[in-house]
Amino acid sequence: MGTFLSTFLSDSAELPELTNRVHSAGPVPLSSPLPVADLAADSIAATMLMASLLHLVRTGVRDPRASEVPQVSIAPQLVAGTYRSDQLFRWNGSPAPAWAPLSGFFASSDGWVRTHANYPHHEAALRTLLRLDDSVTAETVAHAISRRSALDLEDEAADSGAVISAVRSPSSWRGHPQAQTLEADPFISLVQQAGGSGRHSLGLADSYAPLQGVRVLDLTRVIAGPVATRSLAFFGADVLRIDSPGMPELSWQYLDTGQGKRSALLDLGYKPDRDRLEQLLTDADVIVMGYRPNSLDLFGLSPAELHNRHPGLVIDRVSAWGQSGLTMAVLFGPTRAI
Repeated sequence: MGTFLSTFLSDSAELPELTNRVHSAGPVPLSSPLPVADLAADSIAATMLMASLLHLVRTGVRDPRASEVPQVSIAPQLVAGTYRSDQLFRWNGSPAPAWAPLSGFFASSDGWVRTHANYPHHEAALRTLLRLDDSVTAETVAHAISRRSALDLEDEAADSGAVISAVRSPSSWRGHPQAQTLEADPFISLVQQAGGSGRHSLGLADSYAPLQGVRVLDLTRVIAGPVATRSLAFFGADVLRIDSPGMPELSWQYLDTGQGKRSALLDLGYKPDRDRLEQLLTDADVIVMGYRPNSLDLFGLSPAELHNRHPGLVIDRVSAWGQSGLTMAVLFGPTRAI
């Protein structure tokens, strides 16, 4: 297996010998200049190994040995299908509209930028930044961007809520302050808080549903977070996804990443909805957050505040660019209340 699995099992799970419990039928057919195929196989192997470990613990095995964990088999075609489910998804018999017309790579006056306009509020912010009207096309966006500097566009987007990032070479990215910050941060970090034992007693669980009885609040969007919580639902967790009534998820994407979950709408700018979320937190075992780092702190959802009010709650945060340094504000700008 690849570097990610061995690093995860050694640093996070502290069970490096579990790498011997994974068997793969061959390379994962995902084409990329980056080691995406290895990462895909490793992440699924890690998930399956942890699910097997959890099942052993719930059957009364206090300190499972690697030899007690069932061997995990990786099917390359299934891994590829899982990672490219957007290409397999069909909406009324047609492929999913994975990218909006104004999302893509565009040449600037001094390089290239990547825009993201899949969501209506991101498209509106992009049009406003480029001073374009509602009849905008990809061609008019390309013309407007071609007259601007990539870094200037990136900075203005961060301030305005649009999503434009400058395309950087590997050497240019390594010299960026955020890349240097991430060098010192672990890929996965674990923090054990005082009083961090399980909040609710969990009985036995089926080997195919080792997370049975675990209640998860899903405050994530787009792909990474919703796929993570979809995996929790796959292993038996009771997952409740919460979205804003004023900022719905893309319909096809919601269906693709929402399998096995329940859903609800809450506006955290409305006190009765915030109170309802607090009630849900009282009964939850896990909360997963995938919004821009610190954007939910305004609503009392920082890890420190959550731990103080709900000791033992497992708090998970997913971030594309890390939890420290410039974070995702460089790309995504302000985040509205869910």
